[in-house]
Amino acid sequence: MGYVLLLFAIAAIVPAASTLRQNPQWVPMYWVVVGISCFMYTAVDRFGISLISWGGYPGHTKQIEVTILDILIAIYYFSGLAGTAEQKLPFRLPMKLYFATVLLSTFFAGAPMAVSFYATQLLRMYFVYVVIARACSDPRVIPALLNGFSIALIWEFFLVVYQKFIGGAIQPSGSFGHQNALGMVANLVLFPQLALMLAAPGNILRASGIGTGFAAITLLASRGSLALGFVGAALTFLLSTMKNATGRKARFAMLGAVGLAVLIPVAIASLESRFKGAEISFTGDGEEDERVRYKVAAADMFADHPLGVGANQFVSVANVGGYYERANVVPTANSRGGTVHNIYWLTICELGIQGFAAFMLLIGCILYRSFRALMTYPGKTLESELLCGISASFLVLFVHSYFEWILVTTTPQYFIAILLGILAHILMKQQTADDQAMVQNAKRKPGLSIDGAAGVPRGNPSPGLAIKPPVNAKVRSAAGIASLASIPRRRDDHQDFERSRQVGEVTLSREGDS
Repeated sequence: MGYVLLLFAIAAIVPAASTLRQNPQWVPMYWVVVGISCFMYTAVDRFGISLISWGGYPGHTKQIEVTILDILIAIYYFSGLAGTAEQKLPFRLPMKLYFATVLLSTFFAGAPMAVSFYATQLLRMYFVYVVIARACSDPRVIPALLNGFSIALIWEFFLVVYQKFIGGAIQPSGSFGHQNALGMVANLVLFPQLALMLAAPGNILRASGIGTGFAAITLLASRGSLALGFVGAALTFLLSTMKNATGRKARFAMLGAVGLAVLIPVAIASLESRFKGAEISFTGDGEEDERVRYKVAAADMFADHPLGVGANQFVSVANVGGYYERANVVPTANSRGGTVHNIYWLTICELGIQGFAAFMLLIGCILYRSFRALMTYPGKTLESELLCGISASFLVLFVHSYFEWILVTTTPQYFIAILLGILAHILMKQQTADDQAMVQNAKRKPGLSIDGAAGVPRGNPSPGLAIKPPVNAKVRSAAGIASLASIPRRRDDHQDFERSRQVGEVTLSREGDS
């Protein structure tokens, strides 16, 4: 049945893409639907098609699947509306290295097929990343996508309220399988929304999404999501104020203080209901003791397998290899089927030292490029304010992952791919603007030529040389090739050639010889 549905979905991609291409006015609504689907596809049997499924497998990825989100992204890609990137996509190298270590771990895995589950999931996320990065060149896409997130956050709030106060759930999870997953995802999408709201008057929908999103987090009784949610909001406000302080942001600070005063008692009440009158602890309880045992098992596993046990293999190896037994993990199906609650321990155990190095390189590149762009991007623009929220989102995500492992699951990775795509669009736009500025500066200065390969202005070369850019030069502006100077030749041709070699393809001009 799954293959029949997949064939039907694939057959529908081309006509749907053609319809969307002929009606570009539908693009904003289309991306609103995509934003909603990021949350909703988990609500109704995942809206997914499983090609291969190991339902009882204890790993974090149990199947090869195609979801409604993959279909929606594919439709937009084949519609041709996504366009092409003017610059090379950032993060490609660390992404490829991480993916290579996942494939390499197949040789150390007891169940190689389970490695392919995670590998295909990463390929799907990369496709989402590429399409989002290109689609954002349409200025309607980012606001529409964020509006979709706002609608979904409002829905999640009402669902959490129903589950907690009518269904009696101590830790409601909304449409997600676990409250920590909802908390992590909500924090990811809330901070960019908050950054835009701080910068300029937003619509009622965005304001409602922010308010209900933070209210939902306070009702989850998830300590990490709650604490990091408030920390991330404060960090977003701090970065936005440092970038461009305004009276509007000062008023929002006072409004935020009032909201915090309202939400703190609600959060405390939610935590008290979870701990049933016991002292609320952020550092140690029975659950925390179990997490410590998981880390002990992970440390023993890494000591025995420094090159890793294979992606998507941790739980099975921990049980079969006796690591959970030696770490005194409670012998119940729930405890022995759990994963170490630390993405860094999980990565080094499954992918080994090489995989951990690639993973940390990817994280470092994301944080470095986002905060560097935040410092250098011109203020008072949509992209500049978005960078404040995106930078806070990724920093909070990687801190939160020290206490959680769900970063490797499908749902959070969709949101990570989308935010990375938006970040990549901003970085490429900044690079294009820098290149064009260099070209314009070069045109204003007489006797200055352009490096055809990179668009970098160079000083006037030695006399006697005529310089032309390479045939394959990637100059992205009609003005990218400056006028070429031809100056009477000097005798020392070899020295001139060596001095000018880095500028472009150089030919000695002897046409002026008499």
